[in-house]
Amino acid sequence: MKTTIEIDDKRLMHVMRLAKLKTRKAALDFALIETEKMLSLRNLASQSFYSEDKATIDPQYNLQKLRRKET
Repeated sequence: MKTTIEIDDKRLMHVMRLAKLKTRKAALDFALIETEKMLSLRNLASQSFYSEDKATIDPQYNLQKLRRKET
């Protein structure tokens, strides 16, 4: 999708150098992908795997199921 936005050129160029990206589009795609990964991990980490007594792991906790939901 094409869109027009204002971007901090200095920051964009810095990201492009750090990630060794050649185009602005590649840098924006990279930023979106990395942000999506970070937020997915943050969301996954916020979900408790302990039972209500907070002393044992909930037998219903299924990490693989949670990861599949994230994709």
